[in-house]
Amino acid sequence: MKFPMRIYFSGSIRGSEEDVKIYHKLIAALQNYGDVLTEHLGRHLLTAKGQSHFSDKFVHDRDIGWLKSSDLIVADTSIPSLGVGYELAYAEQLQIPAIVLNNPKHKNLSAMIKGSQYFNYHQYHNTSEAIEIINQEVPKYQKQIKR
Repeated sequence: MKFPMRIYFSGSIRGSEEDVKIYHKLIAALQNYGDVLTEHLGRHLLTAKGQSHFSDKFVHDRDIGWLKSSDLIVADTSIPSLGVGYELAYAEQLQIPAIVLNNPKHKNLSAMIKGSQYFNYHQYHNTSEAIEIINQEVPKYQKQIKR
């Protein structure tokens, strides 16, 4: 029996409204391959204060639970984020495959991410390119599901 892929999408919550629009499109593309556990990152209602009714511990524990149950992490690192870096390091520690997307127009990506041979790193210059990368790379991981 083939199980749907569980995908953890990671991106800066403190990005702009434009970033949320990009995340929405990337998440929609990822949903063609499975369940996106963090689909809320593509909703306009999520802002830096958008989850303020949850404690920091709740958000941490919930997100780590989702990350641990995922088959793949796809991270947009275009906007620097300590949280995204933390999630990527955690995924590497757990040996969860990770695709890293980065639009270089924003800032230079940390060498700790870009220089890691663990991450499947790709630059993109527009949302269409990022979706093409998703469509090329995500299917490679579908065969690796170990459930």
